[in-house]
Amino acid sequence: MFAEAMTRVPSRPHPISKDEFRVRQQRLYSQMRDGDICIIPSPHESVHSNDVHYRFRNSSDLMYLCGWQDPESTFVLYAKDGVWKSVLFVQPKDTLKEIWEGRRPGVEGALEEFAVDEAYSNQELFDFLDSIISDTKRIFQRRGIHADLDSYVDMSIRRRDRARQHFGSGPVSIEDPSNMIAELRLRKSPAEIEHMRYASIVSSLAHELAMRASVDGIHEHQLQSIIEGFFTYAGCSGWAYPSIVGCGENATILHYTVNSDRCQNGEIILIDAGAEYQGYASDITRSWPISGEFTPEQAAIYSIVLKAQHAAIAACQVGQPYNAPHEAARRVLAEGLIVL
Repeated sequence: MFAEAMTRVPSRPHPISKDEFRVRQQRLYSQMRDGDICIIPSPHESVHSNDVHYRFRNSSDLMYLCGWQDPESTFVLYAKDGVWKSVLFVQPKDTLKEIWEGRRPGVEGALEEFAVDEAYSNQELFDFLDSIISDTKRIFQRRGIHADLDSYVDMSIRRRDRARQHFGSGPVSIEDPSNMIAELRLRKSPAEIEHMRYASIVSSLAHELAMRASVDGIHEHQLQSIIEGFFTYAGCSGWAYPSIVGCGENATILHYTVNSDRCQNGEIILIDAGAEYQGYASDITRSWPISGEFTPEQAAIYSIVLKAQHAAIAACQVGQPYNAPHEAARRVLAEGLIVL
């Protein structure tokens, strides 16, 4: 079943180029001033049980700016003598840990394969910051991700040494870069669109496979496994968010993720599931009857929802307000329900 669906999957897109990452960094530079520094740490790994970790996913902002996906990393942008530089701090090579956990690019791999000017071991982060912090005025840092970094930045702001008292050197403010980077990420390059399109095609085919497998007596988790298995089979990194697979009354629970009940003829199943490819997510929600045929009442509701979707897509036009698709869909739903 998977093999037939794979014949409809296009070739996987090429990785984002170094040149594109450089352009993204330059766009961020243009939002900053000489004397600013932007520090983006990776989230910490979380333990599932004992020595087993949850699947790690790096910060979207960090991946957007340089493509690095490994844990225990920090990306820094700063200006020195009017020249902007990008620096990446990574896990150093470690033979013993690599035997257990897999190969690391290390500092050498970061310099060779990624769009950064400099790379160092993550153990050197604070020594590096010490060497440039006195020339910094504003620190752009998202708080609550890296506790030691938060403490370091707080201390840098509060420091009252002789250099600060005599010359006014050192940082004076902390700002969150999230909105600034989010604005840059709104506009997608052709390469990004190809990544998003690939994730969407894979997700569409996965939903089709689940439709084909829907029969009386199948369990929600079995349909979930078909969809998520195909995500992996097609070379995606997995799901973009935990899949919602709810049959019957479970479909009315907005964030239902138990996915354990048995499906029966006469019920509608709702599946909200999307693949992620190289950090780019898709998001698809579809509903269909387990038996393959709607009851008249189900068909009436489904038809209204389908008309609402078409209205929302038609409202996706340049120059329209951001909420125009939402308003178009809501109007069709309200009018349809009044008629019923």
